[in-house]
This record gives sequence, C-alpha cells and structure tokens, in this order.
Amino acid sequence: MGPLLHDRAREFAEWAEPDNEDYPELFSCSFCDSDVDSNGENVAISWSQYMELVMEGLSTLFVTGYEQGNPPSDGGDGLDWLSPEEVLSYCGDAIGDGPAGYVLEREIGYELAKDVWTYRDFGWDRAEFQFGWERFKADSRGSDHLNHSVVLSPKKLLGRLETIITVLVEDDVLPVVKAGTKLWRVRPHEQLRPDFVPSGKELGSAPVDYSKDNRFSLDGVSMFYGSEELETALLEIDYSTCPYATGGQFQITKDLVVLDLTDVTWFPSIFDSAEARYYYEADFIRGFGEEIRRPLIDGEDYRPTQRVVSEGIQRFHEPIDGIRFKSAKDPARFNYVLFFGNEKCGDLGTGDGVVLALDLSTIQTVSNTNGRSERPAGGT
Repeated sequence: MGPLLHDRAREFAEWAEPDNEDYPELFSCSFCDSDVDSNGENVAISWSQYMELVMEGLSTLFVTGYEQGNPPSDGGDGLDWLSPEEVLSYCGDAIGDGPAGYVLEREIGYELAKDVWTYRDFGWDRAEFQFGWERFKADSRGSDHLNHSVVLSPKKLLGRLETIITVLVEDDVLPVVKAGTKLWRVRPHEQLRPDFVPSGKELGSAPVDYSKDNRFSLDGVSMFYGSEELETALLEIDYSTCPYATGGQFQITKDLVVLDLTDVTWFPSIFDSAEARYYYEADFIRGFGEEIRRPLIDGEDYRPTQRVVSEGIQRFHEPIDGIRFKSAKDPARFNYVLFFGNEKCGDLGTGDGVVLALDLSTIQTVSNTNGRSERPAGGT
C-alpha cells in the first residue's frame, strides 16, 4: 500500500468489528504478509475497501464509461477513451515498492480493466490552461479568435499563474539564489581586440537606449541575461556573425528570489484530497517551463513571454527578481534573466547599489564558434 493511503486505511481498520461484512476485522495483508504498519497499528482492510480508496483518487481526473452512461463506440461520442494501462499509470502513490508492490499493481490493473475510462468533465479541467495560454498568446499578438467566456482571459490566466507559483508550488520553484552565485555574459565584436573597454557596465545589461527585443524584455527595457557556463553564453549569441566575443563572470551581490522553471518536481497526488484539486495547475506549470524556453517558429515573436514578465511576474505581490530557464539551444544548459538594468551592473568591489558585479580577473576574449570557447592566438 502506498503511504498516502495509510491514514484512510487506518480509518477503515478502526471501524472493523467481528462479523461486520462492511468492515471486516482483518489482521494481515494478503500482499506483504505484514500484520501492522510502521507505527505498530493494524491497517489491514478488505480488497473492496482498498479499491474504493483507489477509485476515489482516480475520480479526481477520470470517470468510467458506466458513470458516463456512454461506453466507447466507433466514434461520434466526442470522448477520449483511455486504456486501463493509461489509467494505471496514475496510481503510483497507491502502490508500495518491492515485489508486493508489483503484485498489487497487477491486481489493480485487473480491476481497472473491468470498465472503460475517460477524463472527467470531458477533459476540460485538463485543457483549461492550455486553451487559456493559447488565448493569451493570440491576444498578445493582436488576435481575439479565442475570446470566449469559457476560456481564461489573459488577466485571469496571469492571476492563476501567480497563485500557482506563489502558493501551490512555491517551495519548488522559488529558491533563494545566494549572493556569490556566478553567471557568464558575453558580447560579440568584429575584431580580435574589442572596440570597448571590458567592464561591468560594458558587459552587463544593455543600456536602455541599446536594449533590443528579447525573450522576456521589449525594446528599451534593460534586463540582465546570463548563463551558468561560458559555453552556454556563447551558444546564446550564435545569431551573431561576429567572429569574436569577450565575456566575463558576474557575481550576484545579494540574495535574490528567482522563479526556477528548469525542473518543477512538485506534483500533487490524486490520493491526497488536499492536493488533488491542484493537479492540472501543477501540470500546467511544468509544461510552462518548456513553453517559455522553446525556439520561435515562423511567424512567432516574443510578445507572450514578454507580457508574462511585464504584466505578470514583475507585478506579483511577493517580488521576484528573475527567472532561471532552460536554454533554447540545449535543454541541459541553463540561463537566467534577472530584472536589473545596466545601472545595477558594475565591477566587483566598487561600491553600493551594484547587484551584478563583474570579476575583472575572469575577462577573456574567445572565438565565437557557436558555443565552443576557443581562445584565439594572441587573445586576452
């Protein structure tokens, strides 16, 4: 039995009485031969009671053909019918580890195969955020073809996004990035010797007058884009035809709260009633991390992700200082956008007000060869 079902099973066990057909008194598990749980209490219950708990959890997301009164046909019913194996894949929290868990999983599968399954509410809960995000993107690009009362409006989507991030998955996606964390930033140039004197101001966030349209910022909005490795920073400027780039390593000078969308691990269990109602919210935020880092395709622009930042994340009630995200060039590499302009960049040890301080000893000029940092002969 999975740990999340122990408390509920204990309730059944406490109600058990001799000769009670609804709550029979049992003293050992048919799968693991244990007579007590880790707390020394009897939690042995009947198979039908156990499946009742499993079905209760599954009902968060699914209904059966019997409940719909509409078993699958050759078409025309409008439902997405699922195999027992697909439904069983959601039962991990109801199954323990080891050989007993394997047998239990098999038996649950047999029970699930007695009916056919589809998503609850025709899958609308599952699709709500998907449609809301598509409407948000369309609205951001001047289209209103998804403007409908049942689809989340852009304002409501951003409100739900704040709730998901700051309430539901806060501990998982809002880490404090400690002072001293180091990030690389590079600037391409035509000649071996750069046409600027490398410094925190010159290599930091582009000044407002030189800030161009980027993944999270509009023209004229200065933000710091940095990478965890020099090679990643070079990959990010592969659009440039300049044969050289000069880069350096910046240190963050104070603790920052950053939205980390690189590996959202929290996922609510459908067998925990307090968490189950947030299942699709968590599912959305996991997919959102992939959505914001993907390369643009023909006809797209950065307007939706820019708007998520300017109208959403930067206006959250609890301040967020930036985003950590997977590189569009390589999902195994990680980038940051920090919401600090050129005025917050400087050289390490130069005084107050600098949030991103360049360590001058790390400056180097390399060949801009699509992410391979090769020091040119005679280079700095």
